[in-house]
Amino acid sequence: MNAADDPVKFARWVVSQVCGTFGLEGVAFSTEFKAQMMATTLIDVRKKLMGWASGSQLMSEIIDECKSAIKPKKARKAFYKQMIHLFEQHDCDTLDECRDDDPLFAEALDEMQW
Repeated sequence: MNAADDPVKFARWVVSQVCGTFGLEGVAFSTEFKAQMMATTLIDVRKKLMGWASGSQLMSEIIDECKSAIKPKKARKAFYKQMIHLFEQHDCDTLDECRDDDPLFAEALDEMQW
């Protein structure tokens, strides 16, 4: 599988491989853990494929995945805060462009004084 062709599909594949192999079939992984793993994979792939000037595109992809993967609002907002912090560490300053993707993401940005 080529990560450059479809990074989101690749990230889903990584999550399925990690959560379904290595003798872990009986282990229940939380949706938050799977979303975190997917986001981390996407970040790693994107760092190799594009510059951080397009970090908002990556965050939009992560937000789209999280809206369906993490239903509890409190957990999703907490996850967004972790991702915002991670993106800040990589000098991504375009996350305001994602405010309309999910109201909880906008709240997380506001609470972190973005």
